[in-house]
Amino acid sequence: MNVLGTCGDRDHHGRRLIDAAAALVADLRAGIAAAPTILLLSAVAMLLQLSPELQSLLELRFADLICGSLWRLASSHLLHWSWNHCLWDAVVFLAAGGMCESRWPGACRRVLFWSAGLIPLVVMVVAPELQCYRGLSGVDSALFALAAAMLLQEEWRSGRRMMASVAGLAVLCQFLKIAAEIQAGQTLFVSDRTFVPVPMAHLTGALVGSLVAACYAVVIHKASATGFPASECGVSPLAAEADHSRSETAWTAGMRATMTAPAPSTRMALRCSTDRTATGARHVRHDAARRWTVKID
Repeated sequence: MNVLGTCGDRDHHGRRLIDAAAALVADLRAGIAAAPTILLLSAVAMLLQLSPELQSLLELRFADLICGSLWRLASSHLLHWSWNHCLWDAVVFLAAGGMCESRWPGACRRVLFWSAGLIPLVVMVVAPELQCYRGLSGVDSALFALAAAMLLQEEWRSGRRMMASVAGLAVLCQFLKIAAEIQAGQTLFVSDRTFVPVPMAHLTGALVGSLVAACYAVVIHKASATGFPASECGVSPLAAEADHSRSETAWTAGMRATMTAPAPSTRMALRCSTDRTATGARHVRHDAARRWTVKID
């Protein structure tokens, strides 16, 4: 009996391990599908760390920055001075970037674009003594600021004040950390003497992420105030995926109420059309069309 019980326990634990491994594989596949850009850029940064020759070819040197080599503004972020520098940046990039791309892909793309271009230019201006720039830390700061600010907006609109306070505290702590780094002239978490830290890159990234999140807040407020989708307010589809779950829920509830409402009889419809003026009928048709104007992302 003891032998049978031991074998049964082993089989049970074996099945649990297999189920856990299958769940892990499923989560990895879902993560790859949700954040392909972040994963690809992280893999490229790790591979480039293996090749000093490629690093020298892609390196951004401020003295050689001309119109024909503006692409080095982007490639410089994928290069690092050491494995310690690379691993720290890659971990934050995967965590913050994966969250941003899976939940707010449009905002993530805009943050990547603007931070990649602006951060090296700001570093070139504020630290002219530096010859070149490398690292994802500035982009990491932008993605972290975006994630915290977007969570702050979503939790506040959902009425979850505690979680909104936590997200707001994360934003505050990030800027306090950057202020301490600027005061000390070095980074707080990465202790590596192979490069000169530039806290202004972190500040630039945090400002970019915060400004993109603020743009989303303005567009969502304007769309909710007018009652029209953001694209009809004369605004670019900046908030197409922002507050997606809330918009989807509201759309579903409105559709359910519309579909379950009783249809008016022909006599009632004729009476309404004859009683109303031409202007009133036009307003009725306008309101009906407006109700059906729904943008689905």
